[in-house]
Amino acid sequence: MTWGRLPIFVWSILAASIISLTATQVVAFGLLMVVLERVGGMVFFNAAAGGKPILYEHIFWFYSHPAVYIMILPGLGIMLETLSHFARKPVFAYKLVVGAFMSIVVFSFVVWAHHLFTSGMEQFLHMPFMIITELISIPTGIVFLSALGTLWMGKLWLRTPMLFAMGVVFNFLIGGLTGIFLADVATDINLQDTYFVVAHFHYTMMGGEVFLIFGALYYWFPKVTGRMFNEALGKLHFWWMFIA
Repeated sequence: MTWGRLPIFVWSILAASIISLTATQVVAFGLLMVVLERVGGMVFFNAAAGGKPILYEHIFWFYSHPAVYIMILPGLGIMLETLSHFARKPVFAYKLVVGAFMSIVVFSFVVWAHHLFTSGMEQFLHMPFMIITELISIPTGIVFLSALGTLWMGKLWLRTPMLFAMGVVFNFLIGGLTGIFLADVATDINLQDTYFVVAHFHYTMMGGEVFLIFGALYYWFPKVTGRMFNEALGKLHFWWMFIA
């Protein structure tokens, strides 16, 4: 086994683990600051005493935006793993996808402030954070194009795990495209607190992450348990979830 022959799912888990190991420390420090402020009398976030409330938002989102990728990266690995198996083809552009996963790890730490466009953040920070947020769509786009390339001219076997993986391709496309609008300052300011934001997150996390969790359960269930699930019920489950 070499680095270039690792299952793509393993690479996605590695990328998510790097983010988890590093970003989680930041929210721990944020919680420690809250405790020190409330118990120890220190001033970090209390504006009346000279603190900055927006500092808490920066600390919170510096963890919480990478946390989104902690959730979705393993899911994208599952998607490509499943598509490759049921299309009976190797993962398309394997090395580019690995590079994309690692690029997402780096970019995930420098895009947090797009959550603060409407929170009174300094104006001169808007442009750089908008550009960086747009840039992260490139590696995620590579993963999406890899999914399409894996499907292209494959001998598709439309079993339940494959349906869930293909459902993610559709849902994640909508989640990704709506994310581009929210990365731009002008549209983000106008779309804040609307169902557009709700829909973006729902298509990404529900249409992407949750679908992939179910897809993974169906994909590895026979391997883990030694028993086969009911294919008809599995397909009913997929279409019910997909349409609803």
